[in-house]
Amino acid sequence: MNDARKRLRETLDALPERRLAEVLDFAEFLHAREKSERESDPASHDSAGNPILDYVGGVSYGKLAQDIDQDLYGAS
Repeated sequence: MNDARKRLRETLDALPERRLAEVLDFAEFLHAREKSERESDPASHDSAGNPILDYVGGVSYGKLAQDIDQDLYGAS
């Protein structure tokens, strides 16, 4: 066990029960933020689990939907 984990356990053991809920709430917040940051990082996505990720960004044609209204709805 590394030093930070050991110190955290010792500190948690010394806290009164009413304070543990605050620590837990903060730890869950940090965990959720870390998870959100990982999910929003494109480098962290695994294309083995989702093959479409291999093709994301593969087309550099500009704005594909630009002037599509005429094609969809006819000349106006």
